[in-house]
Amino acid sequence: MFSGFGLLTISSAFIGLGGALYDPSVLSIFSSQPEELRKRTFTYLNQFLNAGAILGPLIGGVLILWNPSFPFCLAGSLFIIIALMIFSLRSRYPSSTKSKNILQNIQEVLKHKQFILFTLVMVLFWMMFSQLTVSIPIYAFDISKSEQWVSYIFTVNGVTGILAMFALRKKFMMQAPLSMIRKGLLLMSIAFCLLPAVPSIVWLMVCILIFTIGETFILPASDMTIADYSNGKSPGSYFGFFDFSWALGGAIGNYLGVWLSHFELRWGGWLIFGVTGLISAILIKLLEIQHIKTQNDHRLTY
Repeated sequence: MFSGFGLLTISSAFIGLGGALYDPSVLSIFSSQPEELRKRTFTYLNQFLNAGAILGPLIGGVLILWNPSFPFCLAGSLFIIIALMIFSLRSRYPSSTKSKNILQNIQEVLKHKQFILFTLVMVLFWMMFSQLTVSIPIYAFDISKSEQWVSYIFTVNGVTGILAMFALRKKFMMQAPLSMIRKGLLLMSIAFCLLPAVPSIVWLMVCILIFTIGETFILPASDMTIADYSNGKSPGSYFGFFDFSWALGGAIGNYLGVWLSHFELRWGGWLIFGVTGLISAILIKLLEIQHIKTQNDHRLTY
């Protein structure tokens, strides 16, 4: 409805506020399920997110040809329908949070040092992940001179994510989430380091495939890790606090990606993100060791 910058900024703020209320709440409902069902649910969630990443741009691209406001009207209408559906089914959702005020929940989260460290480490992941919509599309246009190839990045990303989750679902059921995150970070690091080796759009798509497999390791596993850290106590507060890593990492990644693109992102630029992935993988390994030690101490206590 709006075309002025100020009103568009306000609209964008409402979108961010809506996401901040929605995401932790939904994820806390999933995390309150038994462990096996919880893991399966998070993997299904990742597949549906990737399906949305494919369908969204396709539908938006068609609607925008008729009228630039149509994609936003459709999205807004869908959110209203989903809100009504969730409201009508609200009695079926479990509530694992007892009567605590917000301050008590925040204090409980801040006392969990391992979770706080995990949140800080994941800032590095979101810095890397944000390049999917910042520096990588700029690079794709620079080497192809075609906006169509830029759109193919998101298609390859979405399709690979859906297919990868089918192949990886059993691994998520069997392996520790932190281990999956570490492997995903290493794959993303490899993708960034390989990306400038051949200035070809086909090679870029190969690197996107590796990047996406790494991302598919990380996103559901990070939700599982947060659920493990919360241990059923105020999971919404844990997921809400974790969103700070996305906000901070995404902001840094956006500015860094745009700034590096001014230098045409030669080897040095891509290596920065590759090294970031390697460092974060090492830090996750240290957290993994500490988490295993903590679990063993609890078993000995009981």
